[in-house]
Amino acid sequence: MRLNWSDPSGVKAVKTYTFHRGSFLVDVNQRVENGSLEPWQGGQYRQFQRTPPKAVSSYFGSGVVTYTGAVVSSPEQRYEKISFDQIAKQELNQTVKDGWVAMIQHYFLGAWVPNPGEAEEFYTKPSAAIGIWWGCAARSRPCHPAQPAISHPLVRGTEVDDVLSRSRPTCN
Repeated sequence: MRLNWSDPSGVKAVKTYTFHRGSFLVDVNQRVENGSLEPWQGGQYRQFQRTPPKAVSSYFGSGVVTYTGAVVSSPEQRYEKISFDQIAKQELNQTVKDGWVAMIQHYFLGAWVPNPGEAEEFYTKPSAAIGIWWGCAARSRPCHPAQPAISHPLVRGTEVDDVLSRSRPTCN
């Protein structure tokens, strides 16, 4: 699936999502071409938007309760849950190299996995209107006409460890 954007000065961006039959991994390729006469600089970001789940109760009990919320993984702490309450109290803003961010709902997840060796800003932003923004952002860099595409995998589907570890060795 291709998404195209351009501005009047000649800067063009194409984001391509490639889905693979039988796989939870989605390749996300972004290409920015600077066709303007001026230097252009930008930073890539990837994020999830989520509203906190509503509390469910019943006369017969609430049944099995599974985790719904954000997860961050870094070399220092491989799997850290961050609840909606924690995000509402204090925004996360940390630089992480060789990590990933995910949003989990029951046994399903979506995870952004930055390229190995790249330091990215992992962040949360609470919003009264929509819940939270949760994502990662690359440092801003100049765009040259021959710049290669930027590629980052998106993992979506059932919460299976081997899908993440196959996408990047740092996801073990």
